[in-house]
Amino acid sequence: MVLASPASAQPASWKAAASAALAFGHAEGKLAAFAHHPVPSGSISNQAFDALYVELADAATELTNAYVAAEHHGSPFWKAAAEVRIGDLSICHAALVARIPAPPRWLVGGTTDGYKIFMAAQVESLQRHARHSWEWVVKAELSPYWAARARERLAGGSVSGC
Repeated sequence: MVLASPASAQPASWKAAASAALAFGHAEGKLAAFAHHPVPSGSISNQAFDALYVELADAATELTNAYVAAEHHGSPFWKAAAEVRIGDLSICHAALVARIPAPPRWLVGGTTDGYKIFMAAQVESLQRHARHSWEWVVKAELSPYWAARARERLAGGSVSGC
């Protein structure tokens, strides 16, 4: 005789929601660590800049994939939650990138104006991605709770933890 576990006795939607919640929780733990990634405040070598920039981009991609894993379980609530947090991730990533000091190769004519323009464009791109994620959640109407969180962010609310 084979006994069914409580999870196997539930409808597929219950299982999907539980799987999505677990995947979302896993991504949340990674986002908390990412938001506190160390960024040097003093001078930085060209090599250290390159390594840090790539490290942040790779970590953001890994985190996005972790949230997308939560979305793929078919739960509308957790799909909306993951998409809001993907937007939040973009804001955290922008905040980290904005703090990276200029490496020596960007010092031209005694100024780092070119670096500031380059980094401002990177930050703006990440902020645009965040807005896109939040707007999608509002339009998709998958979860009133997460749509309200997305509207708060679109209205200029802060992203906690970044």
